Amino acid sequence: PADVLFQGESGAQLNDLMASVNGTFNLKSTPFNAHADAQTTSDGAMTAGSPSLSSASAPFKVTDLGKAIIVGGAGAAGGLLQTTIANYISPSQVSLATSAATTTSGAGVLWGTDNRTAIQSAIAGNGSETIAWAAPGNYMVTCPDSGNPAINMSTFGATLMGASGHAGTDVGQLPSVQILGSGCPIIQINANGVGIERVLIRDPIGSASTIALQIGPVNNPSPLSTFTIAKSSFVCQKSNGAKCYVGTGVSTHFALRGYFS
Repeated sequence: PADVLFQGESGAQLNDLMASVNGTFNLKSTPFNAHADAQTTSDGAMTAGSPSLSSASAPFKVTDLGKAIIVGGAGAAGGLLQTTIANYISPSQVSLATSAATTTSGAGVLWGTDNRTAIQSAIAGNGSETIAWAAPGNYMVTCPDSGNPAINMSTFGATLMGASGHAGTDVGQLPSVQILGSGCPIIQINANGVGIERVLIRDPIGSASTIALQIGPVNNPSPLSTFTIAKSSFVCQKSNGAKCYVGTGVSTHFALRGYFS
């Protein structure tokens, strides 16, 4: 019950689907209202004790006001600073809600709408339906607090599915949906029957503490055995330290299909 793009068609506007169509959730529709507006830069600079963030590439806009932001190296002991944009000053400068604890330059910066609650509410409310995006884009998520995942796949049957490739195939193409975060496990698989398909999980900041995909919580006493990761690319074991973690109670009988790095 909505307009769609014909196979191979390009340059057309895909109308917004309603929240649930034939068992498929559209995270960009009500009540979830996710926004694919994540942005990154690699030349952030902050001074300890100051909330001012500058970037010579001048990527900021007045519409960024109030959005979530993560700055690499500006937090305590040179860790991540996670806060919000409090004031827009110019395209090359914004003021954050929290001051830097560490002086940093050439820092990775990620900012945008925090979609963690939107995605998690869809997962929690699903009845073994597919949770999907109707259009490609970059979706930012933040850590709720220390050690907990941004997205917890904890409901049986929930599937995070990105937009499909041209002509219904993803062969030779990168996934068109990215989930961007830094620090905590970006996605944790914590239930049987869940799936991740056509989604790129990435830390654009490159924090050594980041876990892109955590399969099973730490010291999980109940093995997982029936989850699937297909047609996906998730970033693990990068040279800068981002990694995947497999919990101690995970069974060896699970599916990994597609291309991974």
